[in-house]
Amino acid sequence: MKIIKYSGGLGNQMFQYTFGFILEQNGHCVKSDLALYKKSHFRKGINLTHGEFELSRVFGIDTIEASNKEVYSLGNRAEHLWGKVRRKYFTKKTHFVQFSSDYIEGFLQNPRDLYLDGYWQNILYWKDFEKKIKELFKFILPLNEKSLALEKELNENSNTCSIHVRRGDYLNSKNFYLCDKKYFNDAIIKMKELVPTIKTFIIFSDDVLWAKENLDLGNCNKIFVDWNTQEDSWQDMYLMSKCKNNIIPNSTFSFWGAFLNKNENKKVITPNIWCRTRTVNVNFEDWQQIEVELINAQN
Repeated sequence: MKIIKYSGGLGNQMFQYTFGFILEQNGHCVKSDLALYKKSHFRKGINLTHGEFELSRVFGIDTIEASNKEVYSLGNRAEHLWGKVRRKYFTKKTHFVQFSSDYIEGFLQNPRDLYLDGYWQNILYWKDFEKKIKELFKFILPLNEKSLALEKELNENSNTCSIHVRRGDYLNSKNFYLCDKKYFNDAIIKMKELVPTIKTFIIFSDDVLWAKENLDLGNCNKIFVDWNTQEDSWQDMYLMSKCKNNIIPNSTFSFWGAFLNKNENKKVITPNIWCRTRTVNVNFEDWQQIEVELINAQN
């Protein structure tokens, strides 16, 4: 049995579920530990839950939840001070903490029962499964009125590109850096070179004012999506996937928007580095990478 510890928002949950799915394809029994979603947990300025476990509500995905007995037989929950000490210094051999998303050769075939504590953000595990993974995540909820109108426009317009500007909790994070003004404007220039016909940019952000003041979009049409909040936040991911091309920052949320984009000729632009402290390998070979400088983190 493998128990996946879930943490983070919708994008991270999708990575963790995907890894569990791949484990199942390799013959493992997979269960989930959703304890973090019983209350908010913060670490180094990042909310590890971002609210709720959303896979069931957004995609109709149900996981088999491990019992407390099963969890404690394999892993250590850091629910209180002693739990944190025990996890750090007396972690069970069956509690596998993934400090980096480096690809581990043969890990999918490991027969041991394990409690898996990590994000599993490495697409090397996805070999031969990309099509099936895309089929896993089908949005089942109705769009609100504004999103429905935008979806119609996106379906009719073949010259669109999404831009996701993630700031928010990244401002206080020691692990992640902010994709700055230079990154986004370099990406816009690059996208216009790759797809000269682009006429409309759809901007998604938790800081729309910053995006309006710093993105150099020239004479292109601009639509700032600022109405999908809280329980409707998933609609931004859906709308990103309906754009013909995507510019994304170091965000798993917009990664999935770009990955689920069905345009066979799509162009995706992404930073070459995602994290200060650990490996994250989520850039496909045909995605265009912009080099970023970590020293510009707070611009």
